[in-house]
Amino acid sequence: MKKYLCLLILAFLSIFVFVGCGEEKNDPKPVDPPVVDPEVDPKDPGNPTDPGNPTDPEVDPVEDPPTDPVVDPNPNQQKEYVEVTFKLNDGTEIEKKSVEKGTKISAPKAPEKDGYHFEGWFDGSTKWDFTNQEFIKNTTLVAQWHIMFEYEVDEGYATITKGIEEYLPNDLVIPSTIDGYSVYALGEAAFEDYTFLTSVKISDGIEYIDYDVFSGCSGLTSVEIADSVTLIDKWAFSGCESLIEFKFPSNITVIREGTLGHCYSLKKVIIPSGVTIIEEAAFNNCESLTDITIPNTVKEIWASAFSSCKSLKIITIPSSVEFIDVYAFSECIGLTSIVIPISVVTMGRDVFKLCSSLTVYVVASSRPSEWDENFLGQGGASVVWGYKN
Repeated sequence: MKKYLCLLILAFLSIFVFVGCGEEKNDPKPVDPPVVDPEVDPKDPGNPTDPGNPTDPEVDPVEDPPTDPVVDPNPNQQKEYVEVTFKLNDGTEIEKKSVEKGTKISAPKAPEKDGYHFEGWFDGSTKWDFTNQEFIKNTTLVAQWHIMFEYEVDEGYATITKGIEEYLPNDLVIPSTIDGYSVYALGEAAFEDYTFLTSVKISDGIEYIDYDVFSGCSGLTSVEIADSVTLIDKWAFSGCESLIEFKFPSNITVIREGTLGHCYSLKKVIIPSGVTIIEEAAFNNCESLTDITIPNTVKEIWASAFSSCKSLKIITIPSSVEFIDVYAFSECIGLTSIVIPISVVTMGRDVFKLCSSLTVYVVASSRPSEWDENFLGQGGASVVWGYKN
């Protein structure tokens, strides 16, 4: 009996131990709470720890490709410099520059030399190209010029005999000195037919402009003449078809033959007080001339002086005039009135030929004895005698 009782107790203990071990085995292990980074907002849609984040945490976001840093190939190498010296062709230094080696610079302002055209800056016999050439060593550049005029010297004074066309600018300034010589005169036909000239300035000190100097310069629109000029010779500006206005220098006493003949665009002429004679054809065929005053010093108006000045409407003959030659105002078809003072003692024939719209008012009561009986000429001009101002 005791034997069976012991077996029963052992069986019960075995069952108790078995059940106890099973319950311990099925207990879940305790789970540590999640570690939260205080710098990460769990509500941030970019936070992969947020269970509501739609972004797949295993996919890397697209990033810009890395940019290679600029690396100085010679970080410890100092910049090198060279010296560039600018000189005149007489050796005078005018400027010196320190220039980074292997670089270019702009050309300095061109130096000026009376009567010369600046050619450029030269390294030996080679003209320097500032646009394309780099300075790689110490360099001296020398200014080079080419003379613009041929000239002759007489008793220490220069006369310009010819302009060298390829070196002349369109806007020409004629200097008062060349190579140390004072320029006295512009020689005969020195610039004749230089149609590329658009303006001319004649410097103070020049005294004489010879025959035909600017004749045929059809592109010339303006002329400035210093008052030192005392004589402008025959046909000096004839055929300057684009010239609009002309002022004679104040020391001129005679307007020579054809000085401004055939200047078709000329509208205004200023004649200074002191002029005594207006020679033959001085303003012949100045078709556009409307504004001219004859000063009260003029005594003689020669043949055809104003012939074919078709736009001239009114002109006053001052009381100083004594002589008016043949054809002086012929074919001035726009001329409507002119007064002839009592001082005019000699009048040639056909003075007013073909001036069909003209009335000539004569202060004298009848034709003076030294007037040609045909002074009006054919063409319809009429005369009123005994005119009183």
